[in-house]
Amino acid sequence: YRVRCLRLMGVHQLFCGENDAAIHTIGRLASVAAAEMPSAIPEAEAALGFAELFTGQLSGVRQRLERRRELDLRDVHDSQRLRHHVRYLSDRIVNVGNVLSHTLWLMGSPDAALRMTKETVAYAQQTDHHLSLGNALSWAVLVFYWTGRHEECAHCAAQLDELASRH
Repeated sequence: YRVRCLRLMGVHQLFCGENDAAIHTIGRLASVAAAEMPSAIPEAEAALGFAELFTGQLSGVRQRLERRRELDLRDVHDSQRLRHHVRYLSDRIVNVGNVLSHTLWLMGSPDAALRMTKETVAYAQQTDHHLSLGNALSWAVLVFYWTGRHEECAHCAAQLDELASRH
């Protein structure tokens, strides 16, 4: 629960604009994970990537999350099934894909951002995990809008609206 609390506190601090506090909290998360709960190290890496996006450290986040995504997808492929256990409210592969898509956009790679967005939404749909799908759709709307894919943006927004109404 300590790891979960540190992760949620760090993300909350990022959303509130308390970036220095968030970096400190996520650093504590990484330390606790390394010392006490190695299975949480991937979550700490993903949270650090999220913090790097929010603080403009784009080259670091891209390298970190591309590596993390590749490892996570290999784990899913090796097990020949999608993970149905979501430890931190939302699927990590979805979270990593969301942050990576926005990072790619901000780094001037709109085509790569669009590909990542489509892959992330498709993966989220396969998980049958509503919060993960909602997260993927809400991040995807922006990429579709930014890339001028207005029909896809509207379709994605409609899916998100339907999902929110249903749940």
